[in-house]
Amino acid sequence: MTKTILITGAEGFISRYVGRYFSELGCSGIGIDSSEPENAPLASLANYYKLRN
Repeated sequence: MTKTILITGAEGFISRYVGRYFSELGCSGIGIDSSEPENAPLASLANYYKLRN
């Protein structure tokens, strides 16, 4: 069973490394942030959701 983690502020400096770390451990990451998906670290996330401003 794969664990899923939620990363808020997924496009932030620390969040990028947190997402990559858990991805290397085999976890599935879901990221949320207020920026466009083009800037998100999509390689280490299973899903990304943009929050509305």
